Amino acid sequence: MLIPKVTFWFPLLLGVSTCEQDNVVHAADAPTSPTTARTAALPVEQFTILLAWYRDLGERRDEEAFGALVVRAARIQLGKPYDKSPQSSEPEVLRVDLTQFQCVSLVESSLAVASCVWQNHATEQCFVREIESMRYRDGKMDGFASRLHYAPDWLSDNERRGRYTLLTALLGGQPVSHRFDFMSKHPRFYPALAAPDVAREIRTIEERLSANGHYVLSRDLVAKAEPQFHDGDIVAVVSNRKPGLLVGHIGFVDVSEKGTPRLLHASSHHKRVLLTSSSIASYLAGRPYRLGLMLARPLPPNSSRDAD
Repeated sequence: MLIPKVTFWFPLLLGVSTCEQDNVVHAADAPTSPTTARTAALPVEQFTILLAWYRDLGERRDEEAFGALVVRAARIQLGKPYDKSPQSSEPEVLRVDLTQFQCVSLVESSLAVASCVWQNHATEQCFVREIESMRYRDGKMDGFASRLHYAPDWLSDNERRGRYTLLTALLGGQPVSHRFDFMSKHPRFYPALAAPDVAREIRTIEERLSANGHYVLSRDLVAKAEPQFHDGDIVAVVSNRKPGLLVGHIGFVDVSEKGTPRLLHASSHHKRVLLTSSSIASYLAGRPYRLGLMLARPLPPNSSRDAD
């Protein structure tokens, strides 16, 4: 398999230039030792950071669930600075920056590292492959429009390919209608939309998403559902703060300490990766524009998954 060219920066998913500002208080068979063999898939600085991440995480523990491994991977980044980089005007390449995180890049990178450790394949090739498979439609990078920019699109495409299970409807969520048009209405945030053919592709994607219902668990039902949340579940925060977007923030469920599901995320407000001091239900209640959430459970890699 060819390894895509990788550069430093992680442009944000969800169709926005920054994650929602947050109001929180604080912050097997084969050996899994990371290989030092180089493929030039990552710049040297990024490769060194990735290698340290693998080493800090270590091997999968006995009887450890995949979600618990994901949370352990993400927790290693607690305190890491928030990434405020703007959208790139360069052609689409797979960009990575492990020195700082936006909300989505923390989720993507932690899932990729955990997936590679789970597969006993802690290498840069595996990491790059996992990022590409999560980030792009059908797991293949093919220009700006192939990226899964809107969170509901990202979740459903990865579910279709056996990477996630969507749980929102099972928890009592209801389908909502939403007009997706944030990207096409804000082309100044996305230099790639200056190309007419790319702009048309994005509008087509937005029209398809707008025609479908999307399950949302309203915030008044979240506390009741929280006992069913697991470590490593993906929380997509539904918000009306930016019309045309639906999801404004993303992070992980973390129940590893207090038994209360808390949000582990990269916060633009606090400018770092942190863990909320209270429950996810309390976090949602803290701002009127946080309307509810979507919940997805990442699945462990297996022989049927497209990334293998």
